[in-house]
Amino acid sequence: MEIMLGWIRKGQYSLENNEKQPYGGYLLAGTATAAFTGIALLVGADRIGPFDLAIIRVVQGWESASLTAIAEALSWVGSTKSVIALTLLLAIFMYAVLKHRMELVLFAAAIGGAGLLNKLLKTAFQRERPDIHPLVAETGYSFPSGHTMGALALYGILVWLLWRHVANPAGKTVLIAVCALMYLGIVTSRV
Repeated sequence: MEIMLGWIRKGQYSLENNEKQPYGGYLLAGTATAAFTGIALLVGADRIGPFDLAIIRVVQGWESASLTAIAEALSWVGSTKSVIALTLLLAIFMYAVLKHRMELVLFAAAIGGAGLLNKLLKTAFQRERPDIHPLVAETGYSFPSGHTMGALALYGILVWLLWRHVANPAGKTVLIAVCALMYLGIVTSRV
């Protein structure tokens, strides 16, 4: 508490500026949690099949040699080995260049926590993978997608950690756009 009061006195922390900011994050997290819960209930009740088929048909309708190559590359980027390698490189960068120490704990918790939660949820749901025209053979259960959870954890925590290091609004927009495009590309590549 004393440290917080010291920051406020020095002008390093403003209650006015930060009072409204968390609510957007809470709203986004609450909306995402509600959406995931709704999807999980549908999966658990085995009532998501028609939705799956509709999405699969649309995305696989885009299939071409060039888009398939991009999808395979994005799927590889979202694979466990690639995420681990990227996570290690980013952790070294954050530690050595940005001098983040405590943020590394959050970074590791986000990535490791997503992996652990994914394994627990896959075990709970035990949903078989769809076998409609797969381009890449995968093993294990399909819900929730490990690629999707890993990508969301990685790119979401990257935006959060790097946000304060980007000075101008255009740079922040680029940061969000690149991370969002990587995430959406990985998600789409899984279909």
